[in-house]
Amino acid sequence: MYWYPYYPPYIVFPYDPIALMYSVLQWLWYPYYVALTLEIYRITLESIRKAMEMLKEHREHVR
Repeated sequence: MYWYPYYPPYIVFPYDPIALMYSVLQWLWYPYYVALTLEIYRITLESIRKAMEMLKEHREHVR
């Protein structure tokens, strides 16, 4: 099982306009969702790293 979400299928059956619009909308949103999730992870890890550095500096000043 892969860690990334599954993309919608290429071929939509039955070929009605509502199903095609739904499939196209999914193909448009999935890349933005994945990019936003990765950006949130990056921001979270960066803030944790900065907090650890601040704690380390504070600990050095206390000594």
